Amino acid sequence: MSTSKLHVLVGTFNVYQQTLNEEVRDWLLSPFKEHPRVLPDIVAIGFQEFSPYPEAFIQRDETRLRYAEQLIEKSLRELCGSQLEQKTSHLGYRKIFVEQVVGLALVIFVKDSLQDQVSDILSNYEGSGPLFIQNKGALGATFRITPKSTGELGGSFCFICAHFTAHEGYAARRNVDFKNLVERLVFPKNCNRVEPTEYCTLHEYEHIFLFGDLNYRANYNFKEVTRLSTSKSIISLIEENDIPSLRKYDELLFEKQEGRTVQGFTEGCHLDFPPTYKFAVGTQEYKWEARIPSWCDRILFFNLDEYNKLSNVSETNEKQEAVSPITTLYYSSYSPSVISDHKPVVGLYEIESRLTPADSVNLNWPSIDPNWRLKRNFGNVLTKVTGVLWYFLGTEKWIPVVLCLAIYKVYKYFEY
Repeated sequence: MSTSKLHVLVGTFNVYQQTLNEEVRDWLLSPFKEHPRVLPDIVAIGFQEFSPYPEAFIQRDETRLRYAEQLIEKSLRELCGSQLEQKTSHLGYRKIFVEQVVGLALVIFVKDSLQDQVSDILSNYEGSGPLFIQNKGALGATFRITPKSTGELGGSFCFICAHFTAHEGYAARRNVDFKNLVERLVFPKNCNRVEPTEYCTLHEYEHIFLFGDLNYRANYNFKEVTRLSTSKSIISLIEENDIPSLRKYDELLFEKQEGRTVQGFTEGCHLDFPPTYKFAVGTQEYKWEARIPSWCDRILFFNLDEYNKLSNVSETNEKQEAVSPITTLYYSSYSPSVISDHKPVVGLYEIESRLTPADSVNLNWPSIDPNWRLKRNFGNVLTKVTGVLWYFLGTEKWIPVVLCLAIYKVYKYFEY
């Protein structure tokens, strides 16, 4: 069994439709204060509410995408500069994927040394808003890294940036969002075919990361306590920095333990940072009277061992091992950021190669929604229509249109 390793840096940030700034550098480089000798092989950064609405419903914001790429590249160059003090070889990164779908944006870089080993880059997205509109949903990218020699770690990778249903009391809806993601975010099995006929779910990839504003809120019994009293209790625990006591309010952990969502996914460690939402923009103050402070922003990875237990796979098979054991080296929010009502989150992970378990091919993976393409295409149309109507009727943009029509009518009247 090979002991080769890969390191992956994952970041997620709901930017609240605000413009990114140099905070990106400090956010993305924060793990390397504790791990100065680690240089990530893969960097995947996801954003939610990436650009202003309703324009984001109509088209990509190319200017913002380029600026985000530049900020990430600048951060990685600085990281490489610090590493060059210890190494003599050239270090650098290449972008292999960038995409925006409404408020979701995903950017992926790999080391220069891995660029020629990357192949089969694919992407897809799904909308889980009303009538499949893409104000909520997921954007995913997959690719393969082919080892150059025996002992090197490679395999298939899947990175998913997601934004689930908002607001307190909607845990069941968020669980449905995850189910929709699994059933509709599918990828071709044969990348060489112009018109693929076979597709697979995210579970058939070896290394899977799910991250974003999953929007899971505070878990409490609303029949026994009020929302305001719960919010006050959480604020008190935050002020005392009593993170272990805070965890009992984590809705995602509760729903996961009940087996209702993110089956097989884990964060790899306990939450050890304060709730990431909701802040008054420009400050470090929670808007606790409006929203209960919650861990909305998360990074998860798939663990086959955990999924095996859920799938009732026999635990007596001593040869059974996880496809890609992932160790969480660092996982935290970046608290100094104040440009959004969310705090960005970043994780640094180590992937160690292991044998693929023979039993994995016999697991009952979730089935693909047979209408996934129809729902996506229908959602595309409704998303654009919603954006256009919002643009002209929900903003002051309709005023010049009405004026132009009025002038045209007057002109036609006097013309005849």
